[in-house]
Amino acid sequence: MKNREQGLRERIAADPSDGDALRELAELVGSGRGRKEEAVELWLRYVDAADPSETAGALTALARAQVEARRYAAAIETLERCTAGAPKCYAAFDLLGELLR
Repeated sequence: MKNREQGLRERIAADPSDGDALRELAELVGSGRGRKEEAVELWLRYVDAADPSETAGALTALARAQVEARRYAAAIETLERCTAGAPKCYAAFDLLGELLR
């Protein structure tokens, strides 16, 4: 896992807009304990680098990371942004409904 993380970080250092590497690193970091804040920051960077066709999925993943980091208000804002731009993103609506309950 350490080698994979290091390789991804090197790719991002070489190309800060490498969306695939950012997404993969955010998933890897987010799966670890005690690194939820770092995962949120990586997802934020991924949202900026993601292809516009992937924005809804990127925002939903960011919101999930924000929930895991206990940033509930930020997650609600992210999901509202997502659902406004992608009204058929049902996963975002589901998560938003859970948070608002």
